[in-house]
Amino acid sequence: MWCWTRLHRGDGVIGPYLLPCLLGVLLLDGLAAAQPSAPGSSKLAPLLAQVLGELERASLLGQSLVTPAPERFSTPLVRVDGHGRIQVYVHVDRLDDATLASLVSAGLVIEQTSPKHRIVQGWIPFERLRGLAALASVRRVGAPDYAVPKAPVRQPTPRPDPARSPQ
Repeated sequence: MWCWTRLHRGDGVIGPYLLPCLLGVLLLDGLAAAQPSAPGSSKLAPLLAQVLGELERASLLGQSLVTPAPERFSTPLVRVDGHGRIQVYVHVDRLDDATLASLVSAGLVIEQTSPKHRIVQGWIPFERLRGLAALASVRRVGAPDYAVPKAPVRQPTPRPDPARSPQ
């Protein structure tokens, strides 16, 4: 159903708008606002939750996550690969075989572990991230701490002193 609305701006009309599109945007905003109450959402780092929300909204809108590639959702602090998986640090209560098995069954592809810090690094499909965070053994899920190169220090170029220059 088309809903023709005229919004006046001085002497002209801005244009027609679709009522269903407006309702769709309001619905998606309502879903995004409801997401923090989803199981495990309180365990997600804010930057990770933001990227996850963008991926979920794109999926709800039916946008292809293949074209353009899902990497477009990556940020300097959160990485998304070409298969829609997010790289994460999973902080757990204890790092034992049972915990690792539960993380793998939740969809995590483990890259490495740190028994000392009880952290597991890996990749997980974005649609399974909330389920991973909801596990009882998971304390927190965040993005890995990526190394950030320091900007090179620029040495000032010495200027010749006109009083000392040979003539």
